[in-house]
Amino acid sequence: MSGLPPSQNGSDYMELWDRTLGITPVLRLSIVIPVVRNLQKLEETLVSTLENRPQRSDITVVLTEPYADPYQLSGEVNFIDAPKKASFVECVNRGVAASTGDVVHVLGCGLEASPSWSDRAMAHFEDRRVASVAPVIISRSRQDQILSAGVGYRRRGDVWRVGSGYHAADDSIYLPDILGPDILSGFYRRSTLEELGGLSCSFGDSLAGVEYALALHAVGLRCVSERQSRTYAHPKELSQTARLGRGREAERLFWTWAPRFGRVGSVLSHIGLVAEECCESVVRWPTILRLMGRATECGLVRSYERYRRSLPAPGAEFAHGVGRPHFLGSATRQNSVETVSTR
Repeated sequence: MSGLPPSQNGSDYMELWDRTLGITPVLRLSIVIPVVRNLQKLEETLVSTLENRPQRSDITVVLTEPYADPYQLSGEVNFIDAPKKASFVECVNRGVAASTGDVVHVLGCGLEASPSWSDRAMAHFEDRRVASVAPVIISRSRQDQILSAGVGYRRRGDVWRVGSGYHAADDSIYLPDILGPDILSGFYRRSTLEELGGLSCSFGDSLAGVEYALALHAVGLRCVSERQSRTYAHPKELSQTARLGRGREAERLFWTWAPRFGRVGSVLSHIGLVAEECCESVVRWPTILRLMGRATECGLVRSYERYRRSLPAPGAEFAHGVGRPHFLGSATRQNSVETVSTR
C-alpha cells in the first residue's frame, strides 16, 4: 500500500482500482451548502442531506457566522469559514473550491433533500455536453406544488422561475423554457465551473445562476431538467414574484448579454418590458424601485463589456464537457444563442 498516492479517504483508492481494472469510474458528488444569515435552518438541511446522500460524496458547509457543531459532524461534514458579509454567490464559489467531486450540487440552507434525489441527476452527466441539471423544488406545505423547476430567460431581459405555482404532475412546464437550475438547488459539472471562473458576483445572488446558464448555452453546453430529482423548501424561502433580481442587476444582465441575441431586436423588446413595468408600478410600489434601479444602471451601459465573459466558439470540442484550459483569455465572440427563447 505504500506505493499508492496519498489520500484523504478510501474513495481515491477505489477509483485507482477501477482504473486498473478498466472500469469506467463513477462520478463523485460534492454537496455545497452556503449558510448566509440563516444558521438556524442549517441542521434540518444537514439531516436530510446526510440521510439521503449517495456513496462517494462529500458535504461542504460554508459559514458566514460561527457554528458550534453540537452533533460533532466535523468528521462527516467539511465546515469552512467565509467573511461575515460574504454573499451567497461568494460562499458557493468558496465551497466549490474546497470540494473534490466531479459534480457539485448547490443546496440552499433551509432546503431539504429527498431520498435518491441525486441519482437521476448524476446519470445525466455521463453525457459530456451536459453541464448542469435542474432539479425541482417542491413546497413543504403543499407537496403537490412546484416552487421552481429552474430559471427561464427571454432576450428582452425577462427572468423568472419556471413552473412556480404549477402542480408537480404537470408535464407542460418541462419544456425548453428552462435555461438552467435555480441557484438554490442545482447540479453543476465541476470542471465547467472551474473553466468559466465560477459564478459571477456582478449579478447578485438571484441572477448569478442565470448569467452562468447563459454562458453555458453560449458555448453549446446543455442543461437538463430532471423532475425525479426533488428538494423541498418553504414558499417564503423563494421569491414568488414574477421576475427575479433587483432593477440594477436585471438591467446589467440584459445589457451584458443583449449582443449575443442581436442588439437591435433585444433593445426593442426590452423597451416593451420596461413599458410593462411602468404600467405595473401604478399598482405595485416595489416595481417603482425596480425601475429606479434600471434607470441608474442604464447610465453605465458602456461599462458592460467588462462583465461579458470571454468564451470559446459554440460547438468547439470539449474535454469532459468543457473547453481547453485558459480559454478565458481569448477574445469575446459575438455569437447569438439560439437555444434561449427570443420572445
